[in-house]
Amino acid sequence: MTKIYIHLGSHKSASTTLQKNLRMNTGVLSESYNLFYNAGQEIHTTALGVHFRKLSKFQLMDKSDYLESIGEAKKAVKEMIEHAAGKNILVSWEGFLGHSALDKYGGIYTHAERVADSLRRIFSENELRFLLVVRRQDSFIESCYLQQIKENRSLSFHEFTDGINIDSLSWLDFFLEFYKLFGNNVALCPFEYIKGSGAKGFIEYCMSSLMDTDFNASEFSISEKANASFSEEGVDISRSLLPQVSKGRRAEINKILFAEFSSRTGTKAKFFSEFEKKLILNKESESNSRLFKEFFVHKVKGRVFDLSDVNNYWNLN
Repeated sequence: MTKIYIHLGSHKSASTTLQKNLRMNTGVLSESYNLFYNAGQEIHTTALGVHFRKLSKFQLMDKSDYLESIGEAKKAVKEMIEHAAGKNILVSWEGFLGHSALDKYGGIYTHAERVADSLRRIFSENELRFLLVVRRQDSFIESCYLQQIKENRSLSFHEFTDGINIDSLSWLDFFLEFYKLFGNNVALCPFEYIKGSGAKGFIEYCMSSLMDTDFNASEFSISEKANASFSEEGVDISRSLLPQVSKGRRAEINKILFAEFSSRTGTKAKFFSEFEKKLILNKESESNSRLFKEFFVHKVKGRVFDLSDVNNYWNLN
């Protein structure tokens, strides 16, 4: 039976860093770990990708449509396995979770139950392990908003957060939808580990957690470059200019703006006040503490990962 390792995301949680480095080192993955790497580019247009895109847009509410889509997605998985030619498969695609427009979900992936059920049905004939990377709620919301600007939306941060239900920000509730179906085959890691470890340490942490092995990236060529967002200046200019541009030109104009006004060169955009951050963290303190104590990966095969900085940043003391 083919083992399939799936990195689900979440969005804006170093997925691009992980994917870029995996793509750069497919030879090492193949030779040292017997892994065939399959990224989002290969999934997006297949029936597997189509299923999860429709799911994220609430287009598969009819049971017969849902099951038919599941059947087509299973065929795409079979083709993926045949293409891997006997190797185990590593998949990294945030698209399984949908998109980062939290205002459209009304919270953090509020359709998680259907995502988990879809994964169970589609990959039912395979041995599975999953990786979920989560980010502190306030920072996650801000970063998802910046992604909306990058994707040519012109709404304000206030408009974005108005669509988010304060009672739908629990990473614990989200995670438990997967845990109920897959148990210990779901590894949960905090995004903030990358801040102290760098890309190499983060890759080793995530891959060790996902594969349940002491993963060594010493043979990897490493890229530290992160996925930049719009700067504060860029947000202001984009929101002001794009509504005045024809819809057909907005992506082109926004791409030019991003090249000139990204977070790499401009002021880092911040939206929540310290007071608002504390309110969010206090609201989620109990569930976040449980995540840290019970579900975050601290050790794999005797290798201990230091999460003390994460503990402090998530305000879990």
